[in-house]
Amino acid sequence: MFKFAIILLLLSILSVSEGQQDKDWTKLTLSTGAIRGRKLVTKKNTTAYLFHGIPYAEPPVGELRFRPPVNKKKWEGELTAVDYYAMCMSATVPDVTQHDRIKMSEDCLHVNVFTAEKCLRDKNCPVVFYTYGGAWNHGSPFNFSDFLLADNFQSKDIVLITFTYRMGFFGFFNTGKHSSAAKNMGVMDMILCLQWTQREIHNFGGDKNRVSIMGHSSGGHATDLLSLSPKTKGLFHQVIPMSGPADNNIAQSRQLTVAAGCATEDQWNAGNSFEDIIACMRGKSADELISFQRSLEMKGSLFTGPVIDGVNGVFPGSLDKLLNNRRPYRMLIGATNREFRILKFLLDDKGNFNEQLLYEACVLMAEFRGFKRANAVGQACFDEYSKRREIIFPLLFKDIA
Repeated sequence: MFKFAIILLLLSILSVSEGQQDKDWTKLTLSTGAIRGRKLVTKKNTTAYLFHGIPYAEPPVGELRFRPPVNKKKWEGELTAVDYYAMCMSATVPDVTQHDRIKMSEDCLHVNVFTAEKCLRDKNCPVVFYTYGGAWNHGSPFNFSDFLLADNFQSKDIVLITFTYRMGFFGFFNTGKHSSAAKNMGVMDMILCLQWTQREIHNFGGDKNRVSIMGHSSGGHATDLLSLSPKTKGLFHQVIPMSGPADNNIAQSRQLTVAAGCATEDQWNAGNSFEDIIACMRGKSADELISFQRSLEMKGSLFTGPVIDGVNGVFPGSLDKLLNNRRPYRMLIGATNREFRILKFLLDDKGNFNEQLLYEACVLMAEFRGFKRANAVGQACFDEYSKRREIIFPLLFKDIA
């Protein structure tokens, strides 16, 4: 009888093992509905399962513009999650090497998951939650090669999450007053996506108790700030900021609102009709607002990320207070060995601006971005930026970062 029981146990184990080998890992079920991703095999023979363009929030459009993000509702049927959806609105033209497959939209709050079969099978892999950089005004997670990410993460059985969040005017509009327009919408997007990760990551084989947040440039700054916020307690466990350690954006918000025709300087400064102003701004198309933001950036006026937003906010106190109350995290801090090297590249030995070096930098970046006529593009770049020396660095960094 005992031997018979052992045989049955072995047969059941073999049956489960064979079932897992035959399982279609591209099909998963989340709390919001079914999704279908795709399988990828790299030249290094790394196998990864990719689930791209999964909405983690309702589209922040219309009345949801300038408000905290709202969890995505359940959907019917199977969601195709085989490609990236859209980058968030940015005043910077999308990367020319990817413009055919990536659109820009206000409906952009989506998450992308890279996982491995071992993770899907055993459900215990560590998770890296990656935030892209771009000076809080531009960028997306789409510039990285899927093959590169798979070789870097899935080969080590790590689940990787990338995502999009609101930037610039859409993410950091600030009236400076209490109103229906929230502050720090972009950071709120990050927090909601972290909450999504805690809720859903087990479906992709990740361990919700082993989540590391990671980012570069302003993404590195974001990871550091997220570790200070009381709103992120329990959402991650390790922090990896790379190349990043209060401007409050009120001036930029006022300038853009006036440019959009939704207020005069006097109306803004009076501060007694902000709900009418906000309603007007919510009525503008995303393309209109981006064109106004682009005009401001051409004058060197950039939105500069999160602000202290007061009681019950994402960052409810001064930086010193937040630092003193910071929860303990294991932290890996890094920097690139050529961070901001372009600044030195544009100066001669005496520290003076050098036009020839600017031209060479423009051609170099055109080649890097994949333009076929790099010399012509480089010349156009030189003609553009040599006219605006006093603001050349914010302009050039925004367009090439």
